[in-house]
Amino acid sequence: MGTDSMGLAVTQKLAQGVYSSNLCHGFQLDLTSSMSAWWTDNASIATAAGAYITGVAPGATPQLASGTVPVSGFRQCSTLPEQSQGGTNVCKVPTSAATSLTDPLSLSSVYPNLLSGIGNVARVTVSPTGTSWDGQSVTEAASTGGTNTCPSGFPTNVCSGNTTFTIGAGYQPAVKEGTNTVDVGPLLVGTTNEFFDQYSVTSSESLLDANGGGSSCQITCSQQYFNACTTPQQLGDHTFTYTFTKSTISGTKVTLVTVSE
Repeated sequence: MGTDSMGLAVTQKLAQGVYSSNLCHGFQLDLTSSMSAWWTDNASIATAAGAYITGVAPGATPQLASGTVPVSGFRQCSTLPEQSQGGTNVCKVPTSAATSLTDPLSLSSVYPNLLSGIGNVARVTVSPTGTSWDGQSVTEAASTGGTNTCPSGFPTNVCSGNTTFTIGAGYQPAVKEGTNTVDVGPLLVGTTNEFFDQYSVTSSESLLDANGGGSSCQITCSQQYFNACTTPQQLGDHTFTYTFTKSTISGTKVTLVTVSE
């Protein structure tokens, strides 16, 4: 009989399970519901509440469960008390992240090669701040988060994202112009417990003029950050909104892009 081993972050809570092989037929049995008591060897590292383990502080501790397993069939008429043990590893990682839009990116830096764009760069601060998390990785997941008032011909990947960020690293804002990568702002110097996330949309055509849109439209995106624990923990869940506005530069029709939270 065995209990799931798990890795989790401080304050993260995950369900554990208890399994055993039936010696008669070799099948794996889920005995989780038969366990009546759950605990860990070191409650200062992780605690148990029912079948759920919560990380308290970095370290490793056994997790245990006990209960009475019903046994039926020929010559098996009793119930057998059983105890199971697994391991819990609580990893030392940041547990939250907060964004602040700090560096607007102007279309004038890429005009006339691009006629739509571009956005902003967010400074993302991870916590708790009493420890340096520099060098650790953070991943993201992004999707359309609600409002979308833009024409159907707009790009479908506006709210996509799968970047891996390094905490404490500097960042150079840049966009693609065809096959070339072009800097669109000054180098941002890395700061302890922070990383940079660029929100931008670009196109070689004026999106609102090319797709029959009105004077402006908006698309709201949903984004989550995750730490690098064995079982990644969500650090933050927020939305940001792209606003597209018709304008002109030197008499040429363009679509300006701004970002707000």
